[in-house]
Amino acid sequence: MPESIIRLRDISKVYEEDIAALCDVSLDVMEKDFVSIVGRSGSGKTTLIKLLIGEEKPTAGEIVINGWDLCNIKSRKIPYFRREIGVVFQDFKLLQQKTVAENIAFALIVLGTPRQEIHKRVPGVLSLVGLSGKGTRFPNELSGGEQQRVAIARAFVHEPKLLLADELTGDLDAIYAWEIMEILLKINKMGTTVLIATHDKSIVNRLQKRVVTLEDGTIIRDHKKGRYVI
Repeated sequence: MPESIIRLRDISKVYEEDIAALCDVSLDVMEKDFVSIVGRSGSGKTTLIKLLIGEEKPTAGEIVINGWDLCNIKSRKIPYFRREIGVVFQDFKLLQQKTVAENIAFALIVLGTPRQEIHKRVPGVLSLVGLSGKGTRFPNELSGGEQQRVAIARAFVHEPKLLLADELTGDLDAIYAWEIMEILLKINKMGTTVLIATHDKSIVNRLQKRVVTLEDGTIIRDHKKGRYVI
């Protein structure tokens, strides 16, 4: 039986001046699941992602991800927690002075992965994201869609159990956005749990995967195989 890789219980996040970004959010995401977190701008999607990667802590509630208690985790332990997940940001966060292959390899170097294993994994993940032959290029020599693929490759090269992505198709046109989703579907089929935060209605409806809808910081819908209903 699949186990829960993300467990949220009664999560609330309140910022200064009593601004509630999330209110009493409870959610379970099982291993190998593919989940889209949707909602209008300001609904709480990005705040939720920040909590899931340990960038912020909730005001109240419980967050457990892959056995890590993120409400009580010590700051020095957060880098170790993040080594067990993959994260893709909308702005890529690529190292501009390094090549595509070096950007991807860097994620393995910080884990202490043997050089021989790095040389084996990097070409494989480049092939997975459709960038074979572009390992020697620099980020500024790639299109936005190609840079996003590099970011996905870097997030997945250490084969995490969980991949999180925040609005990763926001700046791409429909064709390239779906190509990115097809890569995430491949990764999901390989056994990695995928959770994306997005406002892209057409992408979500085409995926036909689980859809969790946020509104004013509260979950208002959770459909196992649903659509983005506004």
